[in-house]
Amino acid sequence: MNQAKDKFWEFFDDEHREYASEIMDAEAEYYEKSAILINHDLPDWGGVVLDIGNGGIINYDYKKLKKLLCADIYVSEKTKQKYRDMENIAFVETDITNMKNIKDHVYDAVIVQKVIHHLAVPSYTETKRNAVRALRECIRVLKPSGKLIICESTVSRWFELLEIVFFPLMLKMCDLIKFDKVYQYSPKSLEKLMRSALKGKATVERVQDIGMGKHVLFLGRKLPSRILPCSVTYYLVKKNRKVNKF
Repeated sequence: MNQAKDKFWEFFDDEHREYASEIMDAEAEYYEKSAILINHDLPDWGGVVLDIGNGGIINYDYKKLKKLLCADIYVSEKTKQKYRDMENIAFVETDITNMKNIKDHVYDAVIVQKVIHHLAVPSYTETKRNAVRALRECIRVLKPSGKLIICESTVSRWFELLEIVFFPLMLKMCDLIKFDKVYQYSPKSLEKLMRSALKGKATVERVQDIGMGKHVLFLGRKLPSRILPCSVTYYLVKKNRKVNKF
């Protein structure tokens, strides 16, 4: 966990820079589109929601929720202060691949925005296992019939094949440019991984390409999204009413 915190501090620390504000400004169109979909799929009556890895960005209507727990590998004091007057919001530090401090069957919905591609490690096999662990942990903490909402940065299939072939080189490049290690799935391969990992426990109900918008924040710069082989895919997954433990 300490190593993961160090990585977060290095790349996404908002104690010394306004990362949350930067990315919401640069990718405003994406956050507006994702908010519409998330608001639509959140319980109408409020409910108890877990948001994992938001980095201090809450772009949906959290005021209607009974309780919102924001979980991250590291939570800055600035983020806590930003929402200090919201009695329905709390923060906790945890690892999405092993959320030991999050109880089973508690949440009506779990939200995960642009997190899965950050679970890359030097081993390709272990990178995929991290994604599986994260997905299963998200389903574990959901109530029966609860919803898992995932907005994930995805790439064209041809680019994913390049990532697989040149996996060690791609991660070394991340180190050279001083960026967090990432591995991005194509929309279909991530859907396939979800269906395989959650078989018998949850059902993938909807898969939708929502795009990046006109710009993306990359290496601290606002760039035209058209120059990158990326998009954002929205997944709605529903936990089955009766499930056995993984």
